[in-house]
Amino acid sequence: MNKKILFITIPVIVLIIALLSAILFVSGKPENKIYVQNMDLAEKCLSLNDYDNAIIYLNKAIESDITNEEAYISLANVYVMKNDIYSALSILKGGYANTNSDKINDLISYYSDDLEKKDTELQPQIFKMDDNTISKIAQFTTGDYADEYTIESSDFSSGVYTIRYTGIPAEFIYYNSDSNNVLDNNNKPFSKAKPCQVKYDGINSFITGFDGSFSIDDLKGIGINGVRKVYNDSLKADCIQFDYLDCRISIECNSDGVVESADAINCIEPLSVEFSKKVMVTGEVRDVVTNDIVENYTIKFRLGKNTRSGEAVATCTSEYGKYNIELSPENYTVEVSSEGYVTEYFSVYVSSTEETINKNFNISPNLIEGEIRFVLEWGNTPEDLDSHLSGRTKKGSQIHVYYQNKEERENGETVAELDLDDRDGNGPETTTLHNSSGEYVFTVKKFSGSGTLASSGATVKVYLPGSSDPKVYSVPTDLTGTEWIVCKIENGRLV
Repeated sequence: MNKKILFITIPVIVLIIALLSAILFVSGKPENKIYVQNMDLAEKCLSLNDYDNAIIYLNKAIESDITNEEAYISLANVYVMKNDIYSALSILKGGYANTNSDKINDLISYYSDDLEKKDTELQPQIFKMDDNTISKIAQFTTGDYADEYTIESSDFSSGVYTIRYTGIPAEFIYYNSDSNNVLDNNNKPFSKAKPCQVKYDGINSFITGFDGSFSIDDLKGIGINGVRKVYNDSLKADCIQFDYLDCRISIECNSDGVVESADAINCIEPLSVEFSKKVMVTGEVRDVVTNDIVENYTIKFRLGKNTRSGEAVATCTSEYGKYNIELSPENYTVEVSSEGYVTEYFSVYVSSTEETINKNFNISPNLIEGEIRFVLEWGNTPEDLDSHLSGRTKKGSQIHVYYQNKEERENGETVAELDLDDRDGNGPETTTLHNSSGEYVFTVKKFSGSGTLASSGATVKVYLPGSSDPKVYSVPTDLTGTEWIVCKIENGRLV
């Protein structure tokens, strides 16, 4: 039965900052609802890296309760993430005057000291990789270590065998994978097996001359290529990652890509163990307005999540819509570009448990001035979610574009239209607002199928003219009911 029938018959700095922000947003019980609402809205904006709107909501929270330290600290943290410590200090000083908070005062001292360091001309650090240590990890087998060292302790748990050797401040980790068997039937490493990972107690064990901190640029300065910032699932942390002497090295860093301590968690992986398997990744790219296959495009794969710049580990082009490429099991950021389209970025995880992975991408044509585009995507369930764009034009015409009314016109010109309607899960479902002068609301409603709107995994991408990066909104997981009010448009401005 189609929709019409149904309708007729019845929706350190940045690591510290991140931890502080996470704690502050969930702790404490502010006195008024306006404060709570604005803090919640700011938190959602920060989860989408929408710093500008987060600043607006945090300022509103401060206006509603000037005595609460949380909003001042969160607002200062946003400015630090924007690399504007001067503004952060100004916010904190104003907050201290209104709250007399010891926590705010401590942050003022912390950032003031940081500014002094930045304003002081420092000599570059002199450090280098310990080639002997790294080469040994790349080459030594379990038998080699047993010949040279004494086992201090060993343990097998949850499929992982861990060894510590006397005289080496590190854990040597072994486990079976789809591409390599390193454990025998007794769950002990074969004599000829290399460790899958080596985690040192401190990075001084394999970096000599380390003193304080270093960055990606510092590593490039000593001749190490392919350095990138990634999120390492094994270490559960942002990391600087690079390949060196047949090993992949990951070291915990802050969000600016700076290693701040010799105690930073780390992982060294012999490339011959973990990265020998290749997985075929294939798919196509489609136009979100027409759902047609885009025939000419370029795809770049960069290691790590949210890695939008730097050297690509693989690049492929297509003239016939389909792409095929072999990749090592890893997390990747995928850049898809084509003439006449917005360049877009997607996260892809290539698992070692599969031989072939199918991954399709949807991209938007460029917009002209005055246009705004909304693209709804979700999971397999519920089967049918619907886009609704409603509001009033600047000239006063009332509009409502959805599956039963796919186009609205004013004085003979199209104001908005439902370009693409999806009824069987996943999306995309696309709506284009051609005349953004006026006030409009974009809403998602559950229409049919099992599951809830909150559990649908729905996202809405909002494309603005002249912007190379759509705003992305995710359905709140605590949403109740069948309707999600996503955003508002006020005379071309996204609210």
